[in-house]
Amino acid sequence: INWGNVFTVEPFGNDLVSLNITGEQVRTLLNQQWTETSTNILQLSGLSYTWSADLPIGKRVLDITLPNGDKIDPAKTYSATVNNFMAEGGDSYTILRNGTNKVTGPVDFDAFLSFVKANSPLKGSIEGRIKKVTQTPMDPAIVHPISDKDSVIEGKTESGAAIVATVNNKEIGKATAD
Repeated sequence: INWGNVFTVEPFGNDLVSLNITGEQVRTLLNQQWTETSTNILQLSGLSYTWSADLPIGKRVLDITLPNGDKIDPAKTYSATVNNFMAEGGDSYTILRNGTNKVTGPVDFDAFLSFVKANSPLKGSIEGRIKKVTQTPMDPAIVHPISDKDSVIEGKTESGAAIVATVNNKEIGKATAD
């Protein structure tokens, strides 16, 4: 690998920005890869996820897992490093504007060149961290009829779905599906 090869990969001279985002923001970020007019699949490290083209834009990402196999926690904070163009919402990754504790680091070219020098010869492999699956949209949540006297609501929906119980258009409770 020579200087020209590295420049081909990192030609813009963007600064790297480390920032914190929640697991829910990670899901939003991954879903922002698809817009009505384009698809920009992120090249990422440290996560694996499944997605389905059968689902609507904004809802295509299904499972997101950490390297240890645990599912990402929507409420937990995670660290990410992106270039300053993306950190400012470029390529429709607008959720990154909401990142916190932003620290600007080296220029992407310099960081990549240092990595290549420190780790040559480089070896690559397909890790299968991004998996396209066939997933048809779920049927709407099915819930048995309730009244304001019920203390338990039974039904079925997607795990993690927000549930809002209403009786006569009045909210009587909310929860997250197991």
